[in-house]
Amino acid sequence: MCVSVQWSELPSQFVMALIHTLGAMMAFGLASVYIWMQVALSFITLRRLSSLLVCWLRVIFALIATAMFVLVYVIYLFITAEFPFDNRNLLNDRPIRLQRFDRPVIF
Repeated sequence: MCVSVQWSELPSQFVMALIHTLGAMMAFGLASVYIWMQVALSFITLRRLSSLLVCWLRVIFALIATAMFVLVYVIYLFITAEFPFDNRNLLNDRPIRLQRFDRPVIF
């Protein structure tokens, strides 16, 4: 069974929340990767450009940033599981009808 939904049928609030969530996860996830790259580079250049104290401070801050990113993502999953989005159109308060197909549709 396949379900086909056009973008115009989805409520704008759902689409905006989806785009916002994807953008936030990409931004903060890639920032976490960047922080860990900085940690690795500081250990590589330990004797020339950075001290041991700076390296370990970066590790601590990277651990805190990664833990907060994971914590926020887990909290987001709990919130969306507890309060699922209602599939009603915000303008006329009718449930959105989804087309069902017996066989896959090739676009």
